[in-house]
Amino acid sequence: MKELKKRQKVWVAGSALLVIGCLWFLTSVYLSKIDIGTARVPAHESDSVLVSNINKQIGAYKLTIGYPSGKSGRFTMAQLGLSLDANASLQATRDLQHRFSHRLAWWQPIKATLLIREDKATFNNFV
Repeated sequence: MKELKKRQKVWVAGSALLVIGCLWFLTSVYLSKIDIGTARVPAHESDSVLVSNINKQIGAYKLTIGYPSGKSGRFTMAQLGLSLDANASLQATRDLQHRFSHRLAWWQPIKATLLIREDKATFNNFV
């Protein structure tokens, strides 16, 4: 009788751990978020939605430069000779998303990794 109660306790504890593990995994998949600039999107969104959000945030970005005369200028990434490498940015962000450490801390949003390409001629003309 004592042996049976011990087995039941072990079985209940093992089942509880299995259920908790499954729930943790599911929440890490469906409740994780990715921060892309000022936008926060679910991590389980499709690649095309993430790339669209990344491009929208990059398109809205402008660098403001203050000149000694007191004037300031605002420049887009294209004017600076910089452009987004969307596929590499998406892959780097997905790599962060799939790390075991993120699966453990799924409630903390991932900051999107943005990888930039440089057009040297345009950049040098700007500088």
